[in-house]
Amino acid sequence: MQRPWFYVLVWTACRIWYAIYNRLSVRGARNLPSEGPVLVCANHASNLDPTLVAICFAHRLFRFMAKAELFSVPILGTAIRWLGAFPVDREAKGGDRSSYVESLKSLKEGGVLLVFPEGTRTEDGNVQEFLAGASRLACSVPGTRILPVRIRGTFESFGRGRSFPLPSKIVVTVGEPFRPDEIKGLPGDKHAWYQAVTQETRRRILDL
Repeated sequence: MQRPWFYVLVWTACRIWYAIYNRLSVRGARNLPSEGPVLVCANHASNLDPTLVAICFAHRLFRFMAKAELFSVPILGTAIRWLGAFPVDREAKGGDRSSYVESLKSLKEGGVLLVFPEGTRTEDGNVQEFLAGASRLACSVPGTRILPVRIRGTFESFGRGRSFPLPSKIVVTVGEPFRPDEIKGLPGDKHAWYQAVTQETRRRILDL
């Protein structure tokens, strides 16, 4: 899929900003499959993370969920929308069904979807336990590959409580993709399968 001009514009501006201000280093970007549905799973330490991960890859368009409040932030809201974000209402009773449907649609169309399995930003810089929602998405769309990504430096730059990013060095490390069907849960138990895939995804991210 050809990237729209506004995507290229925002992508280029963000890439230059991170490269100069945060001395961004990206390792393993070629591990992103060139086609087919991909669920990119990354640890979450900062509001910088969604745009940061998206601009690490030049050859495919990204979609990603972002908390609804970010869309009202000047500049940032416009940037994440142009980079492929769609809102998720974390306060919705029973979960935001519309964002889940949009996520499934992205994968079924063979796209790249970025998620943060922790569900929210870390408060201390450490990787938190993962929720099973991301694994459920990957397991629901045949052929989906999970791409583990480890982000370092965004907590120091723009973690909770900071009003403006600091020029801390940021490193993004991309692991090898894998398929959920490579990980087995209990026979016939989907929930055990989701949990097994969730734990394997977290383990792979911690190993990067």
